[in-house]
Amino acid sequence: MAVLAEAYIRLSPFYVSEEELRRLGRATDEIARAAALRIFTQPVEIEVELIEGTLKGKIRATGLFVAGAVGIYASIGGAIDTTEKFCKISRTFSEYVCDQFVKKSGATREQVQRIEKRTGAPGKILRALKRIESLNKHAPSMTKAQIELELQKATVQLDAALKDFSPDEAKAFQQFKVIALPPHKSDEQDKQVVEMPRVAEMVGVRQVAATQNHSPIAPPQEHIRPHRTPRRYHNVFSVLPVENRGDDDIKTSSLGGIEEAH
Repeated sequence: MAVLAEAYIRLSPFYVSEEELRRLGRATDEIARAAALRIFTQPVEIEVELIEGTLKGKIRATGLFVAGAVGIYASIGGAIDTTEKFCKISRTFSEYVCDQFVKKSGATREQVQRIEKRTGAPGKILRALKRIESLNKHAPSMTKAQIELELQKATVQLDAALKDFSPDEAKAFQQFKVIALPPHKSDEQDKQVVEMPRVAEMVGVRQVAATQNHSPIAPPQEHIRPHRTPRRYHNVFSVLPVENRGDDDIKTSSLGGIEEAH
């Protein structure tokens, strides 16, 4: 499943006991659950991870992207518009979770060292679509080499965005090609259609894509309590839209546990 939204919070200095870590972890579960029920219209899986010491929190929502999008992707303009709307949904989730997490932790403003509100797969798809749209727009003033380079970058970017999507979801984006480009300035006679390679043909560029995407957050190491591996709270649970749940599901939640971080 694709990552639909992700919130990252880092508090420093911020030490908690095992009991406090568990309490904050369960409170974060409920914060993320409430946000998902309010914001998403499709089932999502929530992952909550907290690591003590310089307290690091990562809350991630994953699920089907196309299933939650409104409208049919009939054109690249329509796809961009719909994806922008979904990015707003992603940001809303991340902002709510970050704000509520800081409040629940009791951290001071000075302790909030880093907050990131990530849009996940929707943001990646949006950047790829905008690159394709820009290529169509600026092709008349570009050389053939420039067009081919930008086309390659767009291919890599789209493939990276779709790598966690299901085959059915990926099909929704296969239709987008760079087609009917105007003559480029280096060769007025070259009117060949330049197509956006289909998702199935994008195998082999993922290693390149990995260098162009955001790297996982790797905060610099800091001193924590000596002679002990920091504890980690980790929990994964599903959240269903209200119309898909029975009454017994409304108050049901899996309880995460405390474990040693690796």
